[in-house]
Amino acid sequence: MKKVYSKFVRDRKKEFQIETSILVGDEGKYVVKKNLEPEGEKHIHRINETYQLSRNRDLLCPCFEKNGAVYFTYLNGKSLAQKLLDALSEKSYNDVKIIAQLYNEIIDSLCRDNITELVSQDKSFEEVFGQCEDQQEEGYRDLIFDLTFDNIILQGDMMKIIDYEWRFSFPVSKEFIKFRAVYAFEMKYAKLIAAMYSLEDFYNLFQVEITKKTTFLSYNNSFIDYVYGEKGYNQILKQYEKDNFDVPVDELLLRKDYEFEEKIFSIILNNIYENKDLFDDSSKFFKVTEKLKQQQNGKHHFIFSEEFLFEFEQFIKGNFEMIRFYKDLFENPPQKSKKHFGLFHKQE
Repeated sequence: MKKVYSKFVRDRKKEFQIETSILVGDEGKYVVKKNLEPEGEKHIHRINETYQLSRNRDLLCPCFEKNGAVYFTYLNGKSLAQKLLDALSEKSYNDVKIIAQLYNEIIDSLCRDNITELVSQDKSFEEVFGQCEDQQEEGYRDLIFDLTFDNIILQGDMMKIIDYEWRFSFPVSKEFIKFRAVYAFEMKYAKLIAAMYSLEDFYNLFQVEITKKTTFLSYNNSFIDYVYGEKGYNQILKQYEKDNFDVPVDELLLRKDYEFEEKIFSIILNNIYENKDLFDDSSKFFKVTEKLKQQQNGKHHFIFSEEFLFEFEQFIKGNFEMIRFYKDLFENPPQKSKKHFGLFHKQE
């Protein structure tokens, strides 16, 4: 099988450092997770164990273990995150409500037949998430933990969880799991949410009380420290907060299971073609870009998320609107203010 993509996560503790790759061959296409250090063997094996022991195997993307790595079936489809983004962009309250109901049903399905227990009764919780703030908080053992909207793919009427790397044998509340998903989405799309909902109303759609936000953020920060060590992930991110864009390429690859450079290439070319009157020699651009494309021999160098594709397209369109605005301003300055335009003023 041929490896067409690979990403290494080395910022974590040794027992959690992994390589995620995409392999393509006659047997099919797979997303593969493999430990980078001997200490990580148990972590990788536990992923396959989660699938084999799950009572809700139909909700999980199929996987198997081979030569110390876990192979996931590569799935095409829209993520729940993209569906929610589309619904918010279209200001469809009904679609947002339906998506929230779908997500809540997935969580309920994973919890069904499990017995609720007090989170505080198992001291293992504190080792990962810190001290339990609510002594009456109830949770479930062996829940799939990282259930963000990006990790759920829709294929027609079917829903599949594509990443179940994290699972804990001690009780964790399903509300905390939901909070992590909603909070992660809020951090990226707060403006879109605010155009339709208050944060409290948006969280309520997913049956999460926003009053618990401080507590859940504390849990989440402790989890980050558990995975990344004393520095914590927030400290690691600060290394990349520079005025320039001196960031490793693998930090820019937003998702591992979408290949969109062909679409990005098309967006650029289509917008240039539609606005070719703005260029002195647009035909030269097309010749150069086609030549560069041929030189790539079909190789993929950047893999972006569907969310990035949407935002990138809006940026390209907005950029051409700005160019056209200033071009028109230069060619047709307002008559009354003509003498004040300086550079734009045509001398008599």
